[in-house]
Amino acid sequence: MIRSISLSVTLALLLLLGGCRAQGSSTAPPPVVLDFDADGILDALDLCPAVEDVVGDVLAQADLDNDLIGDLCDLDIDGDLISNVLDLCPTVMTTAGSIASQADLDLDGIGDECDADLDGDGVGEPDTDLDGVTDLLDNCPLVSNLLQLDLDLDGLGDACDVDLDGDGDTEVDFDTDTVPDIADNCPLIANGDQNNTDNDPLGNACDLDDDNDLFVDLLDGCPLAAAPIPDLSPLPLGDGCP
Repeated sequence: MIRSISLSVTLALLLLLGGCRAQGSSTAPPPVVLDFDADGILDALDLCPAVEDVVGDVLAQADLDNDLIGDLCDLDIDGDLISNVLDLCPTVMTTAGSIASQADLDLDGIGDECDADLDGDGVGEPDTDLDGVTDLLDNCPLVSNLLQLDLDLDGLGDACDVDLDGDGDTEVDFDTDTVPDIADNCPLIANGDQNNTDNDPLGNACDLDDDNDLFVDLLDGCPLAAAPIPDLSPLPLGDGCP
């Protein structure tokens, strides 16, 4: 009887000690990785959380088609449903909309919609509005419209079409800059070129922060280029560069 009680007590002590050791040896769960690519931008704010892009600068992350996938990891940078590897103009939305219908007049591997020398004669084609699309192919040759959107498919881009939806009624153009208000990024201020440095809804003509670096243009020494630490001294006192 005494031996049985002693054995029971011994077993209980062993179980207790074993539990203590197990508890003491348990490891804490690994910390949650908040910046997987270690580029200084938290994953929740990083448009390419697995690719190191712009180190530490959230606002400078490029996203041409505004799909919240950064250009460095976006398989379709211009958002035209043609993957970059098959797109003859990976940074220009192809109006044709299909891989097979991409035109390349001089067969140089650069699509006509973004080829500065369309016919391959060594003479560059004009691009009056400097939007990256040559005048010959630009559906708004005098108004900057890189994405070449054309809602009613009438050959006139939305940025310069006075009848945007093709219903026969002229769209309102309050500032008379030839860009209908519905497509105008500054509907109250004339800006026929529609320049928009940071690709936000506001054109440069009415955007108080053209480069979207959170420093208003009047105080930004480099108002058209976002910098991690903007030069706060306007020109000519500032250097005007990131």
